[in-house]
Amino acid sequence: MEIVKLASPESFLTHIKIKNDSLPQKMWSDESLTIKGLEEVYDTYETYLVYEDQNVIGGFLLLEKDYSYWTIEENQDNAYYVHKLFVLPQFNGRGYAGKIMERIKEYAKQEHKDYLRLDCRRHNEKLNHLYESLDFQFKREFDSHFSGEMNLREYKVK
Repeated sequence: MEIVKLASPESFLTHIKIKNDSLPQKMWSDESLTIKGLEEVYDTYETYLVYEDQNVIGGFLLLEKDYSYWTIEENQDNAYYVHKLFVLPQFNGRGYAGKIMERIKEYAKQEHKDYLRLDCRRHNEKLNHLYESLDFQFKREFDSHFSGEMNLREYKVK
């Protein structure tokens, strides 16, 4: 994995839809993967694509505030919130999700953030295990009208 680049929301959405459409059960609704859908959930966000050998391998959203899942008090912390992490289907099984998260950790440290936070579906054992292996501690359960039953996780930037 070489480069993480700020991308246009349109380019990000084009790639994440490829991932979503490849899944036996979609992770995100089609409506949520539109500009309007993103703006309904997130006040402000940045979209990133990850490249290797000039090929897009995945992407993610990064927010500085996330009032959809985290409390007002938690949003006062110096944190980044990671959403919609994905790896394109042709790159599955090569450890890219973990590598992308490690790059996000490095970026958070460079930007002097105290925490990285994210959410994942409560019953997605594979994803929960990945985040646990990357030292994202379980904070609490959260029931979202956007996404259903979620686990909120936090990494203390070192």
